[in-house]
Amino acid sequence: MTNNKLNDKELDILVIRVQHMSATDLQDALKRNIFNTKEVPYIEGYLQHKIEEERNAPVTMYHRRKAPDGKIFKAFEVPALKKGWVDSPDKFKESINEKICILIKSSLPFLKKHWQFIVRSLVILIAAIIAAAVALFIHFDSKY
Repeated sequence: MTNNKLNDKELDILVIRVQHMSATDLQDALKRNIFNTKEVPYIEGYLQHKIEEERNAPVTMYHRRKAPDGKIFKAFEVPALKKGWVDSPDKFKESINEKICILIKSSLPFLKKHWQFIVRSLVILIAAIIAAAVALFIHFDSKY
């Protein structure tokens, strides 16, 4: 009569082999017959536990308005979440206001360095427009 049970040492080795495997990995391993016949009953029992554990695992999701600091869901709830939920706050799309702020902040060093040139250029441009308007006014006024 053969003993179909694992001894403590064999069981410890099996636990070490499978503890970091996902349920999908365990199913694939069972299909490929990588476990010996004594290990299969233990793996099949553990697989059901692993599936339930992964299904109920806590997952933190973030939403720009509803949960900017994160909200914990069970893994099976995540696929049902509506648009806007992400698994990292780094994945938020930038809003138009944020893009404008970034543009202004990146322009500030240039404006600080060249503000006098910009003001002079605007004054010259406005003066040229006024001079052209006055010249046109004088030209058309003298004809009538």
